[in-house]
Amino acid sequence: MTLMRWNNPLAVSRLFDEMFNDMAERGQDYTWRPLANISEKDDRYELELAIPGMKKDEFNISVEKNMLTVTGERKEEKKEEHEEYTRREFVYGKFSRSFTLPESVDRDKIKADYNDGILRLQLPKTEKETLKRLVKVS
Repeated sequence: MTLMRWNNPLAVSRLFDEMFNDMAERGQDYTWRPLANISEKDDRYELELAIPGMKKDEFNISVEKNMLTVTGERKEEKKEEHEEYTRREFVYGKFSRSFTLPESVDRDKIKADYNDGILRLQLPKTEKETLKRLVKVS
Protein backbone atom coordinates (compact mmCIF):
# COMPACT_ATOMS: atom_id res chain seq x y z
CA MET A 1 0.00 0.00 0.00
CA THR A 2 1.32 3.42 -0.94
CA LEU A 3 0.50 6.46 1.18
CA MET A 4 0.26 9.67 -0.80
CA ARG A 5 0.19 13.18 0.64
CA TRP A 6 -2.71 15.32 -0.50
CA ASN A 7 -1.24 18.72 -1.15
CA ASN A 8 -4.29 20.85 -1.93
CA PRO A 9 -5.30 22.86 1.17
CA LEU A 10 -8.22 24.56 -0.64
CA ALA A 11 -9.78 21.21 -1.54
CA VAL A 12 -9.34 20.01 2.03
CA SER A 13 -11.00 23.18 3.33
CA ARG A 14 -13.97 22.70 1.00
CA LEU A 15 -14.22 19.05 2.00
CA PHE A 16 -14.47 19.98 5.69
CA ASP A 17 -16.99 22.77 4.94
CA GLU A 18 -19.21 20.33 3.06
CA MET A 19 -18.83 17.65 5.73
CA PHE A 20 -19.76 19.99 8.60
CA ASN A 21 -22.65 21.51 6.61
CA ASP A 22 -23.96 17.98 5.98
CA MET A 23 -23.68 17.09 9.66
CA ALA A 24 -25.46 20.29 10.73
CA GLU A 25 -28.25 19.74 8.20
CA ARG A 26 -28.77 16.13 9.29
CA GLY A 27 -29.01 17.29 12.88
CA GLN A 28 -31.94 19.48 11.85
CA ASP A 29 -33.93 16.55 10.44
CA TYR A 30 -33.41 17.36 6.75
CA THR A 31 -33.96 14.33 4.57
CA TRP A 32 -32.44 15.32 1.24
CA ARG A 33 -30.19 17.89 -0.34
CA PRO A 34 -30.55 19.50 -3.78
CA LEU A 35 -27.53 19.21 -6.06
CA ALA A 36 -25.87 22.47 -7.10
CA ASN A 37 -23.86 23.97 -9.95
CA ILE A 38 -21.86 27.15 -9.33
CA SER A 39 -20.14 29.19 -12.01
CA GLU A 40 -18.34 32.52 -12.07
CA LYS A 41 -18.63 35.19 -14.76
CA ASP A 42 -16.83 38.54 -14.92
CA ASP A 43 -19.76 40.41 -13.34
CA ARG A 44 -21.59 37.70 -11.32
CA TYR A 45 -21.74 34.24 -9.86
CA GLU A 46 -24.47 31.86 -10.99
CA LEU A 47 -25.92 29.21 -8.71
CA GLU A 48 -28.26 26.48 -9.94
CA LEU A 49 -30.07 24.06 -7.65
CA ALA A 50 -31.96 20.99 -8.88
CA ILE A 51 -35.30 21.10 -7.06
CA PRO A 52 -37.69 19.18 -9.34
CA GLY A 53 -41.33 18.62 -8.58
CA MET A 54 -41.86 21.70 -6.44
CA LYS A 55 -43.72 24.97 -6.76
CA LYS A 56 -42.13 28.38 -6.20
CA ASP A 57 -43.99 28.90 -2.94
CA GLU A 58 -42.71 25.61 -1.45
CA PHE A 59 -39.14 26.82 -0.81
CA ASN A 60 -37.51 29.87 0.75
CA ILE A 61 -34.34 31.78 -0.06
CA SER A 62 -32.69 33.83 2.67
CA VAL A 63 -29.48 35.84 2.96
CA GLU A 64 -28.10 36.51 6.41
CA LYS A 65 -24.70 38.18 6.67
CA ASN A 66 -22.54 36.17 4.26
CA MET A 67 -24.73 33.03 4.14
CA LEU A 68 -27.31 32.26 1.43
CA THR A 69 -29.70 29.46 2.40
CA VAL A 70 -32.40 27.68 0.41
CA THR A 71 -34.89 25.59 2.41
CA GLY A 72 -38.15 23.85 1.67
CA GLU A 73 -40.10 20.65 1.80
CA ARG A 74 -41.14 18.30 -0.98
CA LYS A 75 -44.33 16.56 0.14
CA GLU A 76 -45.41 13.16 -1.07
CA GLU A 77 -48.83 12.94 -2.63
CA LYS A 78 -50.90 10.34 -0.80
CA LYS A 79 -52.73 7.96 -3.11
CA GLU A 80 -55.84 6.04 -2.19
CA GLU A 81 -54.74 2.73 -3.67
CA HIS A 82 -51.78 0.86 -2.24
CA GLU A 83 -48.94 0.47 -4.75
CA GLU A 84 -46.20 -2.10 -4.54
CA TYR A 85 -42.86 -0.65 -5.68
CA THR A 86 -40.02 -2.75 -7.03
CA ARG A 87 -37.73 0.23 -6.55
CA ARG A 88 -38.42 3.62 -5.02
CA GLU A 89 -35.90 6.46 -5.32
CA PHE A 90 -38.00 9.62 -5.15
CA VAL A 91 -37.03 11.55 -2.03
CA TYR A 92 -39.54 13.55 0.00
CA GLY A 93 -39.19 15.71 3.06
CA LYS A 94 -37.38 18.82 4.20
CA PHE A 95 -34.22 20.13 2.59
CA SER A 96 -31.71 22.86 3.25
CA ARG A 97 -28.67 24.03 1.34
CA SER A 98 -26.39 26.86 2.51
CA PHE A 99 -23.61 28.68 0.67
CA THR A 100 -21.05 31.12 2.02
CA LEU A 101 -21.11 34.23 -0.16
CA PRO A 102 -17.87 35.98 -1.09
CA GLU A 103 -17.51 39.59 0.04
CA SER A 104 -17.65 40.62 -3.63
CA VAL A 105 -21.37 39.70 -3.97
CA ASP A 106 -23.85 42.60 -3.97
CA ARG A 107 -26.44 41.05 -1.63
CA ASP A 108 -29.10 43.67 -2.45
CA LYS A 109 -29.17 42.72 -6.15
CA ILE A 110 -29.51 38.92 -5.96
CA LYS A 111 -32.16 37.59 -8.36
CA ALA A 112 -33.81 34.17 -8.49
CA ASP A 113 -35.78 32.31 -11.14
CA TYR A 114 -37.38 28.85 -10.95
CA ASN A 115 -38.20 26.99 -14.15
CA ASP A 116 -38.35 23.30 -15.14
CA GLY A 117 -37.21 22.15 -11.69
CA ILE A 118 -34.06 24.31 -11.64
CA LEU A 119 -33.69 27.24 -9.25
CA ARG A 120 -31.26 29.75 -10.80
CA LEU A 121 -29.76 32.53 -8.72
CA GLN A 122 -27.82 35.44 -10.17
CA LEU A 123 -25.36 36.77 -7.60
CA PRO A 124 -24.00 40.04 -9.03
CA LYS A 125 -20.59 41.24 -7.99
CA THR A 126 -20.16 44.72 -6.58
CA GLU A 127 -19.29 47.37 -9.14
CA LYS A 128 -15.85 47.76 -7.59
CA GLU A 129 -15.16 44.03 -7.98
CA THR A 130 -16.50 43.97 -11.56
CA LEU A 131 -14.30 46.90 -12.59
CA LYS A 132 -11.28 45.28 -10.95
CA ARG A 133 -11.87 42.07 -12.95
CA LEU A 134 -12.46 43.90 -16.25
CA VAL A 135 -9.23 45.91 -16.08
CA LYS A 136 -6.45 43.66 -17.28
CA VAL A 137 -2.86 44.66 -16.70
CA SER A 138 -0.36 43.50 -19.29
